[in-house]
Amino acid sequence: MEIETLKEIWVATNQEECQASSDPDILNMLHAKSGGLIARMKQNLLFELIMVIVIFSGVAFYYFTAFSGRLSQVAWAYILLALVFVVYYYHKNKLLKEMQCITCRVKSNLQMQVLKLEQYIRLYLVAGTLMVPILMILFFVLFMVRHWWPGLSQMHLNSSLFSTMAYFLIMIGLTVLTWYINKWYLNFLYGRHIKNLKSVYEEMNEDETEL
Repeated sequence: MEIETLKEIWVATNQEECQASSDPDILNMLHAKSGGLIARMKQNLLFELIMVIVIFSGVAFYYFTAFSGRLSQVAWAYILLALVFVVYYYHKNKLLKEMQCITCRVKSNLQMQVLKLEQYIRLYLVAGTLMVPILMILFFVLFMVRHWWPGLSQMHLNSSLFSTMAYFLIMIGLTVLTWYINKWYLNFLYGRHIKNLKSVYEEMNEDETEL
C-alpha cells in the first residue's frame, strides 16, 4: 500500500461511515497496490526464511559429519536456532497478513500493528546478536571438554589464560560488530518500510483534523 492510497482509504471510510469491505472501489484500490510496502516486507521475510533454512541446514550437516561427529552438539544448536526462526517467521508473517486486511478500519489497526512489528524487529536484533556469544561459548565449552581433537591433542585451552582472554575479547568484538551489521540489515529490509507506514499514520491524523 502506498501512502496516497491509504490516505484515500482513510478519508473514504470517515466520510461514508462504512466498512472498507462495503466499497468495491476501495477493495480494487487495495488489490491494485499488492506490491506495496507490506508485500515487500513479506517477500523479504520469505527470503530470510529460505536463507536461514539453507545456511543453517548446511552448517548442521557439516558438524554432524566433521570431526567424527564430536561436535554434533553444535549441529543441534543450529537446528534449534532454525526452528526458533521458523516460529518467529510464522508470527511475523501472520502480523503482516493482518496488516493487509482490507476489511478492517485502516487507522484503527495501523498504529497498533506497526508498534507490534517494531517489537518483532527489536527481538530479531537482540536475538540475532546474542546468537554470536552463545555459539562461541558453546564452542569454548566443547573444546575444553574435548580438547583431544585429532591433531590438537597438545592444545590445552583451559590451561592458557592468555588464549582464553583473547578468545573472549574476540567474542565481544564480534558481538558488537554483529549488532551493527544486524541493525543495518534490518533497516534495509524493514526499517524503511516501517518509517513509511508511520508517515501514513501521521498523515491520516492530519487528514482527520481537516475533515
